[in-house]
Amino acid sequence: MPSISPAVLLDCSDRCSTKRDLRLLHGVILRRRHLLPAADAVAALAKLLRFAAVSPAGDLRHASLLLSFHLPFISSAASHLAFFYNTLMRGLAASSSPGAAIELFTAMRRAGASPDAFTFTFVLKSCSRCHSPERLPSDLHAQAIKHGCLGVRSPHAHVHNALLHAYASRAAVDDARRVFDGMPVRDVVSFSGLLTMHLKANDLDSAREVFDQMPHRDIVSWTAMISAYARARRPQEALALFDAMPMQPDEVTMVSVVSACTALGDLATGERLRQYIDSNGFGWMLSLRNALMDMYAKCGCLPEAHALFDGMTVRSLASWNTLISADMYTATGRTVEAMEIRRAMNENGAKKTTGRSSWSTACLHEL
Repeated sequence: MPSISPAVLLDCSDRCSTKRDLRLLHGVILRRRHLLPAADAVAALAKLLRFAAVSPAGDLRHASLLLSFHLPFISSAASHLAFFYNTLMRGLAASSSPGAAIELFTAMRRAGASPDAFTFTFVLKSCSRCHSPERLPSDLHAQAIKHGCLGVRSPHAHVHNALLHAYASRAAVDDARRVFDGMPVRDVVSFSGLLTMHLKANDLDSAREVFDQMPHRDIVSWTAMISAYARARRPQEALALFDAMPMQPDEVTMVSVVSACTALGDLATGERLRQYIDSNGFGWMLSLRNALMDMYAKCGCLPEAHALFDGMTVRSLASWNTLISADMYTATGRTVEAMEIRRAMNENGAKKTTGRSSWSTACLHEL
């Protein structure tokens, strides 16, 4: 087999872009590792591990095997072992199995490897995304302080933010607030974590206080607050906040404000929103057309609702249900039309939702 120079191996490892590349290059390292300078072999393994663990085209299973198989060699040759654990932990924390990152952290500590700021960032992110022991954020909090990754003098804002989100995900309001108040530097991520926590706890007044204190509000923050008001049946506040919004909203924002108009029965504002939707390229979005249809139906504007429905090239189950919901036909005695809609619904393969619908009410009137 022809030899491969360390420079070529490192270059190829750096350009690894497919699982096939990963398997081939890992095979080369397995066969040639004893012939390579230790530093070059470790560097090549680091590049392959990063691709396998972090790249969308990577392979987390292969990344786990790579680290476990080469760990004794890496431990003897690498000066910063935490980098290798962190790389795999980062991939696991963002995966569909975030709990595996917590297991890796436990294995790392048992192996005697010292965690750093990135380690705590990734394992705390995992805490926010999975059902882990209730005390885990507190335990990690203490360990992060012990290793100098948290505190007033700590420059690691990402660790503070990750801890804040970990507490917030458990609705640990007091703990999250203490972390927030003790942060040397607060950014949009810090405020967003506190905002999310209050919204999850349905404490909209506290959430609004945090929102008003935010030095920079992004589209996510505005939408979260507006949507929360709409869901909590506080439509006036949702619409007032929407009017104050300085940037172009997204689909979620628009659905929320249309729903607020529906709750208020405010057809005039709803018409203004429809003009905005059509003129800003939102008109094709199915969720918005369904929301507008619902608004027209509940404001008693049946022709407008039906015209929207007829103009849809794609219809969801919600589209069909909106036509026969809110008693829009049955309340006015138009049971024949209600039954025609249900018949067309069945012909198009749309199944009715469970529960007592306007269709069942129509049948009762017919009897």
